[in-house]
Amino acid sequence: MLRQRNSDSDSSTSSISNGSPTNSSPIACDSAKEEFARKVFCARRAFVTVQFGGAYIEKLILTTKQRLANGFPTIVDGKVHLEPTEFQMGRMMVYTKRDFRRTCLRCNQNFKVSRDGIQPLSSAPVCSDGEKLLHFHVHDQLALETVRDFKFAPKVNKINAHTSNELFGLDVEMVFTARGQSVGRVTLVSHTEAVLLDVLVQQTDDVFDPVTRYSGLTHERLARATWTLDQARRAVLNEINEKSVLVGHGLNSDLKALGIIHNRVIDTSVIYTNAGRRPSLRHLTEHLLGYKIQQNSSGHCSVEDAVAAVRLVIHGVNVPRFLAPEYQNLHMNI
Repeated sequence: MLRQRNSDSDSSTSSISNGSPTNSSPIACDSAKEEFARKVFCARRAFVTVQFGGAYIEKLILTTKQRLANGFPTIVDGKVHLEPTEFQMGRMMVYTKRDFRRTCLRCNQNFKVSRDGIQPLSSAPVCSDGEKLLHFHVHDQLALETVRDFKFAPKVNKINAHTSNELFGLDVEMVFTARGQSVGRVTLVSHTEAVLLDVLVQQTDDVFDPVTRYSGLTHERLARATWTLDQARRAVLNEINEKSVLVGHGLNSDLKALGIIHNRVIDTSVIYTNAGRRPSLRHLTEHLLGYKIQQNSSGHCSVEDAVAAVRLVIHGVNVPRFLAPEYQNLHMNI
């Protein structure tokens, strides 16, 4: 299994037994504030015992109904279902080979792609990100054949049994390409905040926008990527089993982008929902954990985001009064 502990270098090396590349290109993160926050947080994490913390965490795992309502890839009657969330109503989540229509995430306009699924750059602006005019639309719809090929975590065995019921923080950064949204970076951390995986993913289509201010990625960084999406996905699945608990903020999008179906998930955007509103990861981290993230002008750090999600779950176990109302009785009947 991959065990990559240092994400502060552009050329970190790691070992993995599934044929994936050993040279990854993670983005450097601001480690000074993270180290301070890490030390402060250790005492809080100590309150979560194996006996009681595990039982509390079980109560935070989303039900099948919740996963469907929140857009998680979910098996229903033997088929993969991708339902629109309450914020995506009316949108088609999947397209077939003969469907060349897409819906833009930004302007909500329908547009057409070529027969091979590619959107050419327009000679004139067709959309806007709120700051500048753009010559392309953005979509996150998936091909039906891609959805049918989604993968599951392996069953529990002697090799991976130690990961059962453990928390793993997952964060995926996306870029915009001629074929739509595409995975640019994949990060997985353990409940002890060790970085298990942090890699850049090769792009098979032209990158229209690396979305640097959010993803932290650039054209130059992506050009040095050595991992394929399938290799990154297999690396994630190699670290967990079907009983492991994946944690993230807006985790449905990450799993959908990776092509992973997992039943044991905790989404901090769901468990901290307040009066129908979903606080940002940045807001939750600052107000509940007491430190700031996503302060770098060059974009988000996915390691920082994945760690924050894990910490927020542990914080929720310790201080459930800040969770959504349905989770505030977390400590009862244990």
